[in-house]
Amino acid sequence: MTMQHEARLGYVPQFDVTALDGRHMRYDEIWQRRNLILVVVEPQEREAAARYASQLEAHLDKIEHEDTTVVVTADAVPGLSAPAALVADRWGEILHIETASSGPGSSIPDIEELSAWVHFAEIQCPECPP
Repeated sequence: MTMQHEARLGYVPQFDVTALDGRHMRYDEIWQRRNLILVVVEPQEREAAARYASQLEAHLDKIEHEDTTVVVTADAVPGLSAPAALVADRWGEILHIETASSGPGSSIPDIEELSAWVHFAEIQCPECPP
């Protein structure tokens, strides 16, 4: 499946999931505190998605995006069908969302693109600390 950009953006729905690394994550724990990258994968893609999550975390650490929480999960998230990825600012506004369409290709989004959207989230509020 190839990723497509979703035209309708809004706010992150409240969710309570277990990330592929075993962390239990409730969105209200980071809302208004941290930016979010949320990747929802199909259950059969868990192994590849776990490797992807490690690479994404390492990439963000390397470029110092310390105010971003990365959640990669195979659990259901209200209003978001797997596979999908979103980037939201600390107030929950979705800045970028990708969903799968039919056809061949990867359902895991490009790390560089997600990183660019996180950078965009960080510069949206110049008076806010990074």
